Amino acid sequence: MFNLAAHHFPSYFHRKINRKLGGLYLAVTILDFSLAMVVLFEPVYLYHLGYSIQHILLYYIVVYGVYYFLVPIGGKIVAKYGPGRSIAASSVMLIGYYVSLLLVPQAPIFFWIAPLFFALQKMLYWPAYHTDFILNSDQGERGEEFSGLWSLSTVVYILGPALGGIIIQQAGFSVLFGLVMVLIILSNIPLFVVGTTYHGKITSYWNMLIQPFSKMHLRSTLAYIALGEELVMLTVWPIYIALAFASYEKMGGAIAVATLITAIVTLYIGKVVDRKQPQMALRIGGWLTILNWLVRPWIKTVGLVFSSETIGRIAKNTTFVTLTATSYNKALREGQVIERSVLFEQGFSLGKTFIAAAIIVISSVVSPFTAAFIAAGTVSFLYLLFIPR
Repeated sequence: MFNLAAHHFPSYFHRKINRKLGGLYLAVTILDFSLAMVVLFEPVYLYHLGYSIQHILLYYIVVYGVYYFLVPIGGKIVAKYGPGRSIAASSVMLIGYYVSLLLVPQAPIFFWIAPLFFALQKMLYWPAYHTDFILNSDQGERGEEFSGLWSLSTVVYILGPALGGIIIQQAGFSVLFGLVMVLIILSNIPLFVVGTTYHGKITSYWNMLIQPFSKMHLRSTLAYIALGEELVMLTVWPIYIALAFASYEKMGGAIAVATLITAIVTLYIGKVVDRKQPQMALRIGGWLTILNWLVRPWIKTVGLVFSSETIGRIAKNTTFVTLTATSYNKALREGQVIERSVLFEQGFSLGKTFIAAAIIVISSVVSPFTAAFIAAGTVSFLYLLFIPR
């Protein structure tokens, strides 16, 4: 019987995690390992199929534009059926997404079908993920527990990109996508073994749809919009790196080393948040993010790309862990676990939709890469508006 509660993690992790949280840890780790092998190469895959950066950004506008309207439905599904079943259902959609990507070369219509599968996967997965963690984590050490979970996710990104690069180089994208789909299915096992249940009543679809713009939530929404800069990190930046390294294996290896450094730093971030210093963590992470994006148009050499990647990942984890742990605490104080989870994802999707549209507009004046880095650096200023209380 799977039981992580009987095991102890190193001192930077919560000393003893409960059985249900342990199930989430393992499920997320398996899923993230599968995605770590492929997510860095998805935009590169589309780029090499002949799609421009602008077309790839339109692709993600569809993903996150649709997701904004779907995520309240995801919250209702979690409330009725529980996080475990919702996450399991999301796996079906994620497999549909990768099958669609595989079919794009044969039938270009799948370039527009894949985003719909991706939006449905997000609808089912993320409200369930947040709800499960909020309910099963420890109030006093939530930042440390989340940084521990996020560091486990980060650790798998050490091996994942390197392995993914080797598989693509040696066997191609089809083999990689097939392996990823098998691991996606296996990631559901821990959640069913430990059982993840939650049933509760939540507000109406309409109320959740407009909640990001309410006076009570507007400040939080702006900070969550700042997280939209991640879209550039996951789409335009990998293409930029691929052009710099000119080898999938070298590219994956460089990302692996940068991620190792990030994993170590992320564990410390959780302790900073739990020591009631989230303001300091968010300010440091915010300014690092801003400056790193704004200097990237002038980064050309492999060494500088690697340095920027390392700094960017550390800054990203600093802002994300701080915002997430603080939002989880607010969710419990407000008694709105699912609503706050939905709000977090709505802000995220608004940010990514906005930044993709901004890049398309700005790229009419400057190169798409420069446009992306300027847009990401500008939107990152919104991090500084969110001062946890």
